[in-house]
Amino acid sequence: MNINTDFILLSKDNAIIAWNYVEHTQYQLSTSYSLRYVELMCKPQMYDPHNPIDKDLADYGLVKDFSSCTRDWGWDILSEIFHYGTKDLDTSNCPADEEAWAEAYIAHCEEILVKTNQKPPTTSILELEKIPLPTSPMPIITLEDAFLLRKTCRDFHAMPVNLQQLSVVLKATLGFRQAENNQNIPLEFSIRRYSPSGGGMNATNGYVYINSVGELKRGFYKYDPNDHSIILIKSTGRDLGSITNGQHFSDTAAFAILLTSRLNRLWWKYSHSRAYRMALIELGHHSQTALLSIAATGLKSWITGALEDTIIETELGIAGTHEQVFFCIAAGHGTDSPISKALLQRLNGNENNSV
Repeated sequence: MNINTDFILLSKDNAIIAWNYVEHTQYQLSTSYSLRYVELMCKPQMYDPHNPIDKDLADYGLVKDFSSCTRDWGWDILSEIFHYGTKDLDTSNCPADEEAWAEAYIAHCEEILVKTNQKPPTTSILELEKIPLPTSPMPIITLEDAFLLRKTCRDFHAMPVNLQQLSVVLKATLGFRQAENNQNIPLEFSIRRYSPSGGGMNATNGYVYINSVGELKRGFYKYDPNDHSIILIKSTGRDLGSITNGQHFSDTAAFAILLTSRLNRLWWKYSHSRAYRMALIELGHHSQTALLSIAATGLKSWITGALEDTIIETELGIAGTHEQVFFCIAAGHGTDSPISKALLQRLNGNENNSV
């Protein structure tokens, strides 16, 4: 017998919980069971099938003969826990047809509305002076042109962009479209964006780091899609590279959109942690929309997930909350070079290097 490595131990509410993150089962262990389990973790050969505790640990799968059960996983245990911990949904009550699904979905929504006093969580807008963004028409280009123009840029020019360009990008990425006129859909769920959203919850939020846009002050701004405006949260002397893990080639970008997810809007509707996957997928949708809209306005773009999360969240005033930062999309005038000037100089100075 061996220890089942699908289990991890958690300390919660003054108790030890054994959590099988693959099968989504949890067991609270008493002191005697905890001590014996740890003992078997260190010396699995001590397993005794006649010991009632050992037998219970085996019955519940904490110890088992899993010599034929192996998984090929090349990353660390944290990524494995995330992947398998959010894999597979409960199929015990899986609808058999479309009518059954519709009935189950309505019941699910009604249960949520009753439980949560009928309103999804919202994010308060700071009572600061709003800067209205111009209502600029979106550029008309073909989808093929947008894809061809979208290229990763790590060579930005230190040139400002105009407010109209920023306005177009924010509207396309995070702005609200006209609400759907459907009496069966509550108002808070009738608002749609140009990118799909998990459960229609619009969990993705947007902030803007302004470096050189029109007459705007340099600093961090919050985007409000309700009236298409931005609000200065904090002036700053920070370079963009200082919050993107030292990628200082981005310092000359004109602006950057910082995408966050209000995770509480998702767990308000979906109790299963698989919804965390949906948060990441939704962020990806918005990121691609941002990149294509940036290209359509004639600007260059660069995206990164290598962020100084805690620093950014502190600057934005969301540290320690349900709202978390995930992506940064920088934009500005530049070249089509995916290689920064400093890196290119290094490579050109060494004939043995190749890209």
